[in-house]
Amino acid sequence: MTLPLVVLAIGSIAAGWIGLPAVFGGSRFAEWLEPVLGAHHEAHASATLEEVLMAVSVAVAAFGFYIAYLMYYRRALNPERFSSLAGGLFYRLSYNKYYVDEVYQFFFVGGTLLLARIGAWIDQHIIDFIVDGSAKLTAFVSWLNGLFDDYIIDGIVNLVANSTFEAGNKVRRVQTGNINSYLYAILGAVVIAIIIKLRYSS
Repeated sequence: MTLPLVVLAIGSIAAGWIGLPAVFGGSRFAEWLEPVLGAHHEAHASATLEEVLMAVSVAVAAFGFYIAYLMYYRRALNPERFSSLAGGLFYRLSYNKYYVDEVYQFFFVGGTLLLARIGAWIDQHIIDFIVDGSAKLTAFVSWLNGLFDDYIIDGIVNLVANSTFEAGNKVRRVQTGNINSYLYAILGAVVIAIIIKLRYSS
């Protein structure tokens, strides 16, 4: 883990020189990016405020280095005295990395898993219900359509065909090809016609 920290330290020094405060001449970083991003106007606080903030930040860092020097190099201070401050609150926060991992796990990982479970429930109980219901409804309509086609449409077509076939068979019996049958039929028709004429003429 030492090498990444060295690389980050070098990067932080370079980044610090790029973004100098206004009291030291201002940042050249914005001017360096101006051909790409265009003109950039920075808002600056007063020089006194910048100097005070810089002095405070340097003093805090120096104080931290000094405390670490006393505790771990000189062995003049016992680290347990600092770890027990405020009931060990600050130590626990630092030791647990300010609970960033736990917060990330709860909100982002837990939230993503919760959304995944909700999506799975919707897919299983709503989407699948709609899809399966549509499939079953389609199968039921197809079954009804088959019944209608078998018993109504085919029934009508078969009835017409059968009726036509029966009528053809009955008419075919008249055409026997026997001349005597034709003469008898003509004679019978003439007799019936004469009877009807005589009856209505009288």
